[in-house]
Amino acid sequence: MKEHGWLNATTLAYGSIALFMNVIHNVFLIYHVQAYTRVFGITQQGFWIAELVFMLGNSLNDLLWGMLSDGTLVSDAASDVASRNPLTTLNRRLRTIRQAGVGMSVFFLCMWFPLSASLVSVSFAVYLLLYDSFLSLVDVHYSALLADLTLSSATRGNMNMARSAASIIGSLSVLVSYLFWDIHDLSSFRMFAAVISCVSAIGFVATTHYLQRRLGWDGEAGDGSVRQALLPMHRAPSPKNSRTPIDQTGRLSLLASLRQLPSTAKVAWGILTHRNFFWFSLLHLVQVFHCHFNNNFFPAFLSILVGSVLSPTAQSLVLGLSFALPHINNIIFSHMTKTKGTYAVIRLLLLLKLGVAATTFITSRNALWLILFVASNRIFTEGTCKLMGLVVSDLTDEDVVISQRKQPLSALVSGLANFVAKPGQSFAPVVGTWILATAAPNFVFNSDMQQNDLSKSTKGYEAAREALFYMLTLVPMACGVLQLVFWSRFTLHGAKLQRVKDHANKLIHSNEDEPISLTADYGHGNIKLL
Repeated sequence: MKEHGWLNATTLAYGSIALFMNVIHNVFLIYHVQAYTRVFGITQQGFWIAELVFMLGNSLNDLLWGMLSDGTLVSDAASDVASRNPLTTLNRRLRTIRQAGVGMSVFFLCMWFPLSASLVSVSFAVYLLLYDSFLSLVDVHYSALLADLTLSSATRGNMNMARSAASIIGSLSVLVSYLFWDIHDLSSFRMFAAVISCVSAIGFVATTHYLQRRLGWDGEAGDGSVRQALLPMHRAPSPKNSRTPIDQTGRLSLLASLRQLPSTAKVAWGILTHRNFFWFSLLHLVQVFHCHFNNNFFPAFLSILVGSVLSPTAQSLVLGLSFALPHINNIIFSHMTKTKGTYAVIRLLLLLKLGVAATTFITSRNALWLILFVASNRIFTEGTCKLMGLVVSDLTDEDVVISQRKQPLSALVSGLANFVAKPGQSFAPVVGTWILATAAPNFVFNSDMQQNDLSKSTKGYEAAREALFYMLTLVPMACGVLQLVFWSRFTLHGAKLQRVKDHANKLIHSNEDEPISLTADYGHGNIKLL
């Protein structure tokens, strides 16, 4: 019963981290492009240069954080063995999430206060890079945290559901934010941003400290059942290998991780050249592009395309639901993956995206259908994004089998997946603003509110409406076609996936001196590499 209590408490704390991420990040996704292109008056050239700089930094920081995080897990050096202790790894991840979470909250708030009118482009680039660096650090370690907390599939399922439930609560900030958003006066919105920024920072500190206290890392004894539940597949370091780059508080020396960067880079290149990782990365790149495309222009879709039939209150409700429902869908889709498999569920969602977008394009300006599609397009696109983590976990298992590892490199594989996919996050606003700037020049890159407040009778309004309609329908159609082609090349599903998982389980649980031959059951010959 005591263990059951620990599982409940830890599940809630784990899910709460997602709450404090989403309470600010969803607001950031919706408004940061609008704020700088329609309020702060960033120039078109400055915006695109900032996005280019952000694209490079955004991709590299995920890769760097993943390599630094799992650097000592790649090494066989005796001095690094103790750093593989599961409690030490878990403590390091929690401490990093706490520190990066506070930094993420600070620069979220800074985002709404440009340095000056002449430095809008510089402010946008700097704040964007710093915010995303902290976000990526939180995301990489949070994605790897689940495997560090427990081996139980049932417990992992409960924690994943807690993460989705907490994300739903965090999404309520989007619903409330629409009531404060006004492109003519951001003072109320800035106050709202300050409140949720403080809530997020305090939440990160409280939840991570709580989880560390459960493990006894704050100087107390902690709960012994927690230690027994954590990763029994890991081996404690032997006395002869007791040297460690970790001090008494469990801090991993940065020098130890940096020392392993050449070895980690070699391992990372090997993962990048796996056949299935390659095709998944292309699909993931397009998916990230589409998700952020919807996020960046969702308020414009609402106000211009369906604003004539939806009141501001109704638009606020649709906006909030569009962020909450994907997490509910994630619970449903996660259940479907248990019976149908992740591959089949993602393929079904891609077919739905293509089919519904084509239907909307054909039916053209039907108001009711447009309202349904504006909402459902984002809901199901985000639902597909939520399943990407399951595929990354499968690819991590495949890497264990291909390289015959004793411990999965979960943070490194996650960082590599983001490294390839994150450019889509920058391409989305660049492509969208380029289309709008060409079709309706006064709609973006202008701080003059009289020009931005387009009248429904003007040619500018009709041009913006036409461009937004084609953006809403043709983009998901193009993304759907590309993704279905990429996904058809992905072979890690069905019986092959089950064989990979069986062999990965044998490798992880085998004794150090009992290597497993994979030729008989799976065989490296069956793992096709690029």
